[in-house]
Parts: sequence; C-alpha cells; structure tokens
Amino acid sequence: MSMKLGLIVILASLCLSAWAQSTGDEELKIDVMALDPDVDLSPLKDPRYVPHSVGQTPPAPRDELPSPTERDQIFASAGLVAAIESMDDLDRDILFRRAEALTHRKLCERYSHLPPEGLQKLQERIRQWRKP
Repeated sequence: MSMKLGLIVILASLCLSAWAQSTGDEELKIDVMALDPDVDLSPLKDPRYVPHSVGQTPPAPRDELPSPTERDQIFASAGLVAAIESMDDLDRDILFRRAEALTHRKLCERYSHLPPEGLQKLQERIRQWRKP
C-alpha cells in the first residue's frame, strides 16, 4: 500500500469512527481532502464522502455556533445550568447543534437525563437567537 493511500485510509477511518457514533438522525457528510494532487479520489463513491482536491477548501458551514459565553447564556435562559454542569464545551456545542436539528421528542430521547421542559425552552431560545 502506498503512503498516499495509507493516509487516505487513516483519514477515512477517523471519519468513519465519528460516523459510527451517529444515530442516523442527522445526515452525515465527510469532507475528504487529497493532500497530493496525484491521489485519485474516484473510488470514494459513497454519497456521504465529499472529496476535495489540494487548494480547494471545503464549504464553510451554513451557520456558526455562538461563542461559549453566549451559548452558556442561552442554556441559562432555558434553565439548564445545573443540568449541563458536568458537560465540557464540546458536549455543550453538540447539544446546541442537536437542539437545532432534532425534534423535541428525539432530543428528549437522546438527552433523557435532562429535563424535557428545559430542552423545549432551549429549542425556543435557539430559534430566537437565530432570528436576525
């Protein structure tokens, strides 16, 4: 196996491990960067893979996350400060994204340890925050 192909396999493995943790609630897209222009990305036929060549930047996400301070203020306004106290910044960002993307029922199933009324308030606060 060539060094270039080995790097692609390693990167794909890392991406697939993240995919394995997904429940299928959100559509997963995996950006694959070819660091060498001679690497053939055509074998990546799965629609989840989005190949990019050297010099080509993956598209920026549609929307940004709030700053950690602003995000925590949104959680506080939903009454979730004590409930998310043990979460680190990454877990809080993931909760924020899922609160936007999932239905209330799915969100409550995924975060059964958090109060459903707090999750509903969180979804409302995020919608208000997204409005211009």
